[in-house]
Amino acid sequence: MQIDWSKIISVGAILMSIITIIITKKNLKKQLRLSKLEEILEITFFLKGYYASVFRAFTFMKRGVYESTEENETQSLLEAKKYKDNLIEIMTREIVIDKISRLKILSNAYLSNSIKGGNLKIRIHVISDLYYNMYMFVYSEGYAMKIESNAIIPHLHEMESFVNKIEQDIIKEMKLGYKSIDNNLKEKYFKEQFEKDLQMYSKF
Repeated sequence: MQIDWSKIISVGAILMSIITIIITKKNLKKQLRLSKLEEILEITFFLKGYYASVFRAFTFMKRGVYESTEENETQSLLEAKKYKDNLIEIMTREIVIDKISRLKILSNAYLSNSIKGGNLKIRIHVISDLYYNMYMFVYSEGYAMKIESNAIIPHLHEMESFVNKIEQDIIKEMKLGYKSIDNNLKEKYFKEQFEKDLQMYSKF
C-alpha cells in the first residue's frame, strides 16, 4: 500500500493551523485580561492618591452638616464648603463616577468570585462604594447621600494599607512575579541611598 504523503502533510498542516489558532486565541485572552487588570490597578492607585482630599472634605462636611440647623449654618459647615469646592476642583463628579463605574465593571468581568483570592472582587466593590458615598456626601452637602454616624470610615493610613494589599493581589492575578513597592522601603531608600545616587548619576 502506497502512502499518500501529500495528504498526510496537508492534514498535518491543518492540525498545526488549528493548534496555532487555539494558542493565539488563549494568548489574546491573557493579554486582554492583563490589560484590564492594569487598568484596575491604575484606577485603585488614582483613588488611593486622592483619598486624603476626599477624607478631609468628608470629615469637615459631616461635622458641619450634623452641627448645623436649618436656621443656622455653623462655622464648621462654612469651612466644609471650602473643602468641598477645593475637592470638586481637582476631582469632578463625572471623574469619580467614571472611575468608580469602570472599576466595578472591570472587576466584575475580569476577577473571580472565589474567596481563595481573599475576596479581592468584594474588597474592590466595597471601597468603590465607600469612596463614592463619601464623595457624594461632600458633593451634595449631606443631602443626596446619608452617612450613618457609626459608619466605618477608614483613616488615611488604614485606607492606604487596605488599597496597597488590593494592589498586591491584583499584581498576583497578573502573574508577572512582581510586588508593589512598600512605603517603608521607599522611605529607607530616600533616607539612606537617594542622595548618594543623585551624586553618582550626576557624574554621567
